[in-house]
Amino acid sequence: MRYKTILFHIIIWLSCISLFESCSSSDCPLNNVVRCYYTIYSSEQGIPLAYNDTLTILAADTILLNQAVKVTSFSLPMSYALPVDTLTFHFKTSTGNNTTATVCVSHTNKAYFVSLDCPTSYFHNISTVEYQTSNTIPNIDSIVVVKPEVNYERKENIRIYLSNF
Repeated sequence: MRYKTILFHIIIWLSCISLFESCSSSDCPLNNVVRCYYTIYSSEQGIPLAYNDTLTILAADTILLNQAVKVTSFSLPMSYALPVDTLTFHFKTSTGNNTTATVCVSHTNKAYFVSLDCPTSYFHNISTVEYQTSNTIPNIDSIVVVKPEVNYERKENIRIYLSNF
């Protein structure tokens, strides 16, 4: 009789533990980083290229990409508080030419909520991209939005066409 009572208590105890354990799991996405993906293209040839010199990208006073060399593509975070991201591109060539371009990416922000256990992510929808560049070598010839929805997918969003190589 005592054996049955102990066994009954053990079964109740294990059932309670499994109940609490099942409530603690969450369905949060494993890859919850939202980034905008950029690819560098040649404006003359229309194909992706590697920018062999140094590229630095800033947003206000924050360095987002620091002295990258041989860059073909890169990803940058987007602001969830502001409707426009203003990026400053610093191109530095091995011949000593320095070019600065300003790229303004206008977007709308949408909160993406899964559950209370997961942090809120923000998805973005790119509406326009404007840029100002100098006529020195290299410079931005054009910018094309390929995929305006910026979310968890790691797909190319923006193409930057460089000229004068």
